[in-house]
Amino acid sequence: MLIREAKDRLEQMLANIDVVEGSNTVSLGAVMKAFQSFAAVSASDCAPVDEDGDGILAQFGTYGLRGTQEFSVNLSRQFIETGDDGSIWQLSCTFYWDPTPDTTALGSGSLWSFDTSPEDFFRDAALLAGWKWALGTNQRPISLDVTFDMA
Repeated sequence: MLIREAKDRLEQMLANIDVVEGSNTVSLGAVMKAFQSFAAVSASDCAPVDEDGDGILAQFGTYGLRGTQEFSVNLSRQFIETGDDGSIWQLSCTFYWDPTPDTTALGSGSLWSFDTSPEDFFRDAALLAGWKWALGTNQRPISLDVTFDMA
């Protein structure tokens, strides 16, 4: 896969996952599994992993990035193009909820995949306080956004 093909590839993988029965909301666990499968697909035009050219970021927190405070959990894959002046690209899946006292109390946190196995990274990401809450809650997210941007 080339970096420029990454969003299409991820969207194809997401299209193949089950939705929560009786709703249009995709299961967070299913998205995490699809993202783990997507992370295993190498990008031929990015810098080597040992140069941090391809990595996964899991994060959570309450932010006002879309104009109002929202709690979010996010998985992003960061690609750095080969070469001395390689551009940095991030492909992200972000779930949003209205904030509550419980989600605000979680604070924020993040975890990078560098220097860890994919299995350990995704296990540890699911244990981050915000991700643990999101995977265990019965509150439906407001939305799931998939974005692909130059960082």
